[in-house]
Formats: sequence, structure tokens, C-alpha cells
Amino acid sequence: MKPVRERFGVMTSESANRSILVTCGSFSREARSIADGESIALVEGPELWELVQSVKKPSSSSTPSHSSIPAQPKPSPPTASISPPTEAPPYCPKCGALMILREAKKGPNAGSQF
Repeated sequence: MKPVRERFGVMTSESANRSILVTCGSFSREARSIADGESIALVEGPELWELVQSVKKPSSSSTPSHSSIPAQPKPSPPTASISPPTEAPPYCPKCGALMILREAKKGPNAGSQF
């Protein structure tokens, strides 16, 4: 019941009209009644299993034969020297903005980078 109420709270804060909540088990009767009244679709274990199995089964018409797959050309050896990879710049884990290395100008940490 708690996940359904939490989902309703998220829906309210994000102004969402509908939501889907998935579990590999089952929902309680109370959780189902709350979800029905709040436009939250519940997917329980057996239904989830059927969905996964239907995606995993390839249809015979969509399976390519080995003869229809073109051979990949072999890559040519590099002619120029390869420089070592440079370290990717870090990004803020909270907002995703590029982080810039800075140096403290004053205070007890003056001269140190952060």
C-alpha cells in the first residue's frame, strides 16, 4: 500500500494524469482500491511475466538468417600514433552541469583545487 501512496504523491507533485506501478509479486486489496481511485495502473507478477515472455519470443518472420546479414569489413590498422585517452570532464551528479576545476583564492584552503 505504501508504494501506491508514494506514487500518488509523485503524480500530484509532477501533475501527472496517470501512472504505472510494477511489482514481481502482488498488490494488497487496499493498494488496488487506492490505485483504482487515483488512475494508477498496477502490473502484478503474473502479468509482468507474460509481458516479458512475449517480448523475449522472436517471431519466425522477424529472425534474420545468417545469409541475409552482410559481412562486416575488417578495420584497417591505424597509421598514425594513437594518443592515450583523455579523462572525460566530470558532470554534477545532481544537476548534470559540467563541473569546472577551481582554486581557492583565500582562506585556510587557499591554493588548493576543488
